[in-house]
Amino acid sequence: TGGVSPADQQHRRYSEFKDRIITLSRENNKVVFVSGHEHNLQYLVDQNLKQIVSGSGSKINPTRNVGYGHFSYGAQGYARLDVFTDGSSYVRFYTAENKLVFETDVFGKDKEKEFSFSPYPENVKSSVYSPTETKKSNFYEWLWGERYRQLFSTEIEVPTVNLETLFGGLTAVRKGGGNQSNSVRFEDPEGREFIMRAIRKNAVRYIQAVAFKEQFVKEEFKDTGTEDLVMDVFTASHPYTFLAMGTLSDAVGIYHTNPKLYYVPKQKAIGRFNEEFGDALYMIEERAADGHGNQASFGYSDELISTHDMLDELRKDEEHKVDEKAYIRARIFDMLIGDWDRHQDQWRWAVFKEGDTTLYRPVPRDRDQAFSRMDVGFILGLATALVPPIRLLNAYDEELKNVNWMNMEPYPLDVALVKNFGKSTWLEEAGYIQENLTDEVIETAFNEIPEEVRDATLDDIKRKLKGRRANIKDIAGRYADVVNKYAIVRGTDKDDWFDITRMPNGNTRVVGYRIKDGEKSDVIHNRVYNHKDTKEIWVYALDDDDHFFVDGAGDDPIKVRLVGGLNKDTYEVKNGRKVHLYDYRSKSNTFKSNKGNRHIRDDYETNNYDFKKPRFNSNVLIPGIGGNPDDGLKVGLTNTYTNNGFQRNPFTSKHTLSGFFYSATSGFELEYQGEFANVLGSWNLAIGGKFTSPNYATNFFGYGNSTLNPNAEDEDNFDLDYNRVKLGTLSLGAGLVHRGEHGGVFNIGVNYQSFDLEETEGRFIETFAAVFPSDNENSFINTEASYVFQNSDNPAFPTLGMKFLMQFGYTHNLDNSNGFGYLIPSLDFAYRLVPSGALVFATKSKAHLNFGDDFEFYQAASIGGNDGMRGYRNQRFTGKNAFYQSSDLRWNFGRKKTSLFPIETGLFAGFDVGRVWVDDNLLLNPTFNDEQWNTSVGGGFFVNAADFVSGSLSLFNSDDGLRFAFAVGFGF
Repeated sequence: TGGVSPADQQHRRYSEFKDRIITLSRENNKVVFVSGHEHNLQYLVDQNLKQIVSGSGSKINPTRNVGYGHFSYGAQGYARLDVFTDGSSYVRFYTAENKLVFETDVFGKDKEKEFSFSPYPENVKSSVYSPTETKKSNFYEWLWGERYRQLFSTEIEVPTVNLETLFGGLTAVRKGGGNQSNSVRFEDPEGREFIMRAIRKNAVRYIQAVAFKEQFVKEEFKDTGTEDLVMDVFTASHPYTFLAMGTLSDAVGIYHTNPKLYYVPKQKAIGRFNEEFGDALYMIEERAADGHGNQASFGYSDELISTHDMLDELRKDEEHKVDEKAYIRARIFDMLIGDWDRHQDQWRWAVFKEGDTTLYRPVPRDRDQAFSRMDVGFILGLATALVPPIRLLNAYDEELKNVNWMNMEPYPLDVALVKNFGKSTWLEEAGYIQENLTDEVIETAFNEIPEEVRDATLDDIKRKLKGRRANIKDIAGRYADVVNKYAIVRGTDKDDWFDITRMPNGNTRVVGYRIKDGEKSDVIHNRVYNHKDTKEIWVYALDDDDHFFVDGAGDDPIKVRLVGGLNKDTYEVKNGRKVHLYDYRSKSNTFKSNKGNRHIRDDYETNNYDFKKPRFNSNVLIPGIGGNPDDGLKVGLTNTYTNNGFQRNPFTSKHTLSGFFYSATSGFELEYQGEFANVLGSWNLAIGGKFTSPNYATNFFGYGNSTLNPNAEDEDNFDLDYNRVKLGTLSLGAGLVHRGEHGGVFNIGVNYQSFDLEETEGRFIETFAAVFPSDNENSFINTEASYVFQNSDNPAFPTLGMKFLMQFGYTHNLDNSNGFGYLIPSLDFAYRLVPSGALVFATKSKAHLNFGDDFEFYQAASIGGNDGMRGYRNQRFTGKNAFYQSSDLRWNFGRKKTSLFPIETGLFAGFDVGRVWVDDNLLLNPTFNDEQWNTSVGGGFFVNAADFVSGSLSLFNSDDGLRFAFAVGFGF
């Protein structure tokens, strides 16, 4: 249930892996999982997924058929899977004595579906969308923007194509597609590959790939309002400007593919894919892969490789290099046309042999996001302002205001590849584009677009393109500043030597060499970094035995981080100012001086080179809402700023500022939490502060298990305010946080607390203070340590999960030297009662123990409302010690497809029991301290939206009456 051990199937990392691989496998019709984790034999079937468990070769565990099980056997044995060329497969399970105990078909034969094809004309009029799909109201267009919507439903006349004769005859090989597109890969008679990609994109594929990576939701989003909305969002990209890219690219010497637009009827060459493809508009182009050495647009290179393969080659030795100037020019061209979708898979690399050097030149592909109008309309305009990950969705214009977010996807690759050239080269390449991309070239390129859609929107694109061309030097220069701010120097997987020389003017020279026969040899890097442009230099030596030499002197030097990597590395640091050394403690490294800041520990994330590591900082603003009788309506905002520098755990720093208003008391609270990575080994520094307004309220009914609630007994004369206590607070603290690799989090810290209590006339606190007078203003120093472990199979609706929390600390009163200790343990479980998880038992047990009597009532142990005893008000019962136990029986009605997204609804019934313990000397009335256990019982309704977020409405009853609440998630 808990997943504490890495061997447990419920372990966090195993669960993430399992969910991801199952989601990917749902895309395919024939998938067999073969595993041996359980020490028995099993055969399980879950829709299209089949699993064979064969783990009883030596050890055995008992088993029984439940859930998806079709067979189980708890003794020694093995399984044999036979897969046949006709697509069928068969499994047999045998005992250790080779006795057959179970056999079954896994998959049947592949069935060839027969298609009939009709003759087709040479040309066809067609559109991407129907007019019904693009007809929107004025209000809708205000919300979502005008976009290029009408172009998608404009019929254009295009040629049809016979794939059996195109490029010498094409044969369908496999189905493909990215996050948005549907495509088929073809081969010609010589084995060269071509792609047929639909102009109409696939919204459900996009939803699956981007938002739901750990659950399969394609069928549940088909024919929904969400699918329609995403299809409309796709109209932010012009459907046909990809046809202009070849001419524009040729003019500035950038490689490219050569897409052509056709209407592709269903036909024999499409083969088994005719069921999903054909009778629509498609672009067909050569695949950016091997075999196209006749293509000038690939530089006549016969070998094209992926970005990952190219990066692997660069690590091998100094003879593998990237044509950095060609890449810089291609990236400036991206910004010129507004193509923000330039992640590493959008590039292929043409391979050229020049003597002993292998040179890689970029081949951009998939130019369908050029000139897009993404952030138009109220909704996406607001979203791009609040949510950083989608700020790359800019509306194309003459100026590019924010170069950072437009380049969010390619930024890590830019930093990895542009090592030897600075801002002057970016400006030089921008000038080349300005000079060669003439007005005549632009007009010629856009004449490739179908005549029917050469309208005012196309004229507007051309006008903006010419305007951006005029601004491209400024844009390139600003982005060069971004790329140069953090410089990354990468060595090879062989022996390397790096000389880092501090210069008098504050600049830093980095020269990298290969080491051959023990001596410095070929230069692999040589650049002077200007301290005005570059904030940090990260030098990764990678594998093998490497040597770092740092010397020279200068004012205000650049911070340098030297990362040795694997094997034995040598550090010779003459000047250690702003020099940080990172390596594995378990390796035999040599340090020839004590200079420099050493960070020597076995930390894979820090010591390993990952080109994706550099990324921009982010800021996210999230609204919050909730409500109950004590708080009234709770509304507020939480803003989180995350800094992603070199050292991360899992970030460099995070700053969260939140503010909430409570309508019932007109009180508000402000809270700040900050965390800084690896200040003490793998421990993070945590700081924080909290302020509540003087009219912020907590509840107090006196000490004991049977205190009175006047509002419940006589609401005409006693309102809810009677037991509310106005308590202004201020707290400031700092501590250390450690996150274990298995999910546990340990905190230790100290904080200052100040409380300002108001004895409001006519309220219970006035009566209590008259009998037990105390200072209304108190200041404390609190030290606390805590440990929490939490794991569940589904945060929105856990069917298996555990949470353990232990807090212990000591609080000292600065005003009178009193003090007390405390211990607060809690344990939560969720456990499915049926294999499907439709019926779940959830329970929470929590105790609060105070040691010593010198605590104020607001520091006492209390239960009720949001913290146990859901039928009572918050802090309903107060004592020195407290305990409660809450249990729910949650019944999930199942997953339902709606017009927007899949939801799960259900009911839950709950029971709470708890009490407090208190000394008699704190009682207003001796009868308040009886030994009774208080209870509350009730239930509610919950909604789970696509396992993304859940909300609940609850109604619980107690001796005080009914209490209604709504919240995100469950009560515990």
